[in-house]
Amino acid sequence: MTKVNTTQRLAETLANELPNALGRDDHTHQIGQLLNISGNYGDCKLLGRASDEESLILRDVLISDSCKWIAVASDRNEPIAVGDTVWIGFSDHDISNFTGKNGYVVSSDRTHDLSDAVVEAVLKHG
Repeated sequence: MTKVNTTQRLAETLANELPNALGRDDHTHQIGQLLNISGNYGDCKLLGRASDEESLILRDVLISDSCKWIAVASDRNEPIAVGDTVWIGFSDHDISNFTGKNGYVVSSDRTHDLSDAVVEAVLKHG
């Protein structure tokens, strides 16, 4: 019977699996600027990134209802606007078929993908 060297097995597993785990490109949040708005969606430019990155512009970012009106005075609200600086979150799961109604089903295994972006807050309006 061969003795199993658990330390050696652990070292081999870490050497083989850890680089893949660390190399994942998970996205959680980014600061962006609204470039245009069309209904419940907008295009956003990601700020704080090199200008030559392909992922600099996010298309069809879902705008949360809670972000559509911004209190600018105690008695006055203004709509979210092109040029506003926003806080963008990336869903844990695919939201491509989310409509805001019942029946939403996760349709892929992707997680924290740039395609699943949601404007969660307006950081600076106007």
